[in-house]
Amino acid sequence: MNARAQATAPPRAVVELVPGSRVLVTRLDYLGDVVISLAVVDALRRRWPGVEIDYLTRPPAADLLAPEARLARVIRLPRRPTAARSLGVVRQLRARRYAAALDLYANPRSALLVFASGAPVRVGPARGWRRRLYTHAVRVAPTVRAATAWHAACAAPLGVAGGDRPGGGHAN
Repeated sequence: MNARAQATAPPRAVVELVPGSRVLVTRLDYLGDVVISLAVVDALRRRWPGVEIDYLTRPPAADLLAPEARLARVIRLPRRPTAARSLGVVRQLRARRYAAALDLYANPRSALLVFASGAPVRVGPARGWRRRLYTHAVRVAPTVRAATAWHAACAAPLGVAGGDRPGGGHAN
């Protein structure tokens, strides 16, 4: 492969997704970051045509994403979930039988939900104890501050560049 082809080739994927596979993407908060994360959704759709992509988020982002044709489902996590509602969301996630889950938020709740989804491939940032909940914990350089760069680094293990992929990271 020549140098130009290597520069434009997508990152190597840790999973081979086939049409009909399901992928969960989660970004629970910060409406602007949720909107920006749609670049990762687009990159996943380009790299893995025919894959169903669900998005887990809270209101008001869930309301904004509900009409998105590029998403198979928007799963709403209540702002202040009770134990019963949380279990309901977990049941809903497990019923979808995801091939992979991508956590673009990495707070304790999102990490636990990605783990509870039952996805055999779970990708998220290597932060504290949460790294143990992912099968592929991504170390994002501490200098990466922009949400676009953060999302791109986190998406790399799924074989996508996440847009322009500014910044960098790698999976354990």
